[in-house]
Amino acid sequence: MKKCPLPINKTDIDVAKQLSELDGFVSDKQYKQLVVWLRDVNWPVFPYVAHFLVIKGVDASNGLWYALKSNKGTWKKNVVQYVLSQCPKSDLKKCSAWLPNYVTDPDIFGPDLATIEILIGSDMVELSWLEGWLNFKKKIGCQIVRSRSLA
Repeated sequence: MKKCPLPINKTDIDVAKQLSELDGFVSDKQYKQLVVWLRDVNWPVFPYVAHFLVIKGVDASNGLWYALKSNKGTWKKNVVQYVLSQCPKSDLKKCSAWLPNYVTDPDIFGPDLATIEILIGSDMVELSWLEGWLNFKKKIGCQIVRSRSLA
């Protein structure tokens, strides 16, 4: 069993590449440390870490949740778009307790739309529920645009 290698900086590609060879246990603390490298898609370690987390799927959920409960919108979107959207449906179903609620988070815009795309293909929620949220967001978006143009 190999110890989980952790990149020490955003250009530590050699270590990040070793993640795909890992077959051992990864602790929640290590997942949280790995998820940090998903903050910026331009970082060289990003694709390797994202791919590893997709492979680990629901095992990495505590680390992914660490990012999703942050106040960093881009980080959240990266986790949803580059990891969760690539996970098998069986792993996504294990996230069904919290993933649909992520759509209703009033403090974010962008990651919630990526979550809606996942939910459409996963059978986790009723499509009419998603349609209602999309219509609500469209209505609110139009009101924001209208109020800004009047200002």
